[in-house]
Amino acid sequence: MDQLKTELVDGQVTFDTHRFVRHLTENGFSEQKAEALAQEQVRLFNKNLATKSDFQTFHTNIHAEIEKLGKEASAEVEKVRLELKTDISTSHTTLLKWIGSGATALGGLTVALFWLS
Repeated sequence: MDQLKTELVDGQVTFDTHRFVRHLTENGFSEQKAEALAQEQVRLFNKNLATKSDFQTFHTNIHAEIEKLGKEASAEVEKVRLELKTDISTSHTTLLKWIGSGATALGGLTVALFWLS
């Protein structure tokens, strides 16, 4: 007996409705009921199976989304890099001010001690 199955032919899923109806009628279904079931089966296949075009659209969309996310991530990394650079520069300036103040104070203390001795 023929196996009831779908087949992939030239990238298309095919469903042999004639074989399906024949199988059902050979197993006790009326021809009217078998044909109704075959039509519903075809409708379900057409509604639920992804086509090559569906996959191509998905492929295009997912690549566009990945590219968009990559650009957003790069922009965010650049923003953080600039903020870090600014923070380091500010810390460097503050440190130099402290060192300058400390050196001035130490110089003043050295002069004062020199004059006192």
